Order: sequence, then C-alpha cells, then structure tokens
Amino acid sequence: MLGALSALASLGYKPRGPVPVEQFADPVVRQSWIDDKGMADLDGTVVSVIGRADLIEMKRKVARPKDMEDVAALERIARIEAES
Repeated sequence: MLGALSALASLGYKPRGPVPVEQFADPVVRQSWIDDKGMADLDGTVVSVIGRADLIEMKRKVARPKDMEDVAALERIARIEAES
C-alpha cells in the first residue's frame, strides 16, 4: 500500500481528505473507517461514495470559492448528461 501511495505522490497526487496520507496505509485505521464511518465494500475494495446531488448540496453549504467552482462544474455535467 505504501508503494502505491508513494507512486501517486510522485505523480503529484495529494489526498484531499482531512487525514494524513499514511493513514490510508494503516489497516487498523482503515478498518475503523469501515466500522465507524460506514464506508462501502465494493468487490473487495473499500470506498466511500456520495451522489452528485448530495455533493452539490454539501459544497453549496460550505460555499468556499473552490466549492462554488465545483458546484458550477457539477451542474454543467448534469446538464450535459440530461441533454444526451
């Protein structure tokens, strides 16, 4: 796991979550996220997913400039999908 995190970091990827990247490599921490935070198990891979409408609502409530940019982009995507 640390190798994958190092590879991603070397490509410039940075976690946006409120936790240090090393916690992703800690199986005890990951298990607590599953148990305590209700993360989903998708074919053996643990993921957490939010729907677009809920994400837009969450970002509107926070209302930081970046969040409002994201809202505009997400709404554009929704319009494009609705038109196709």
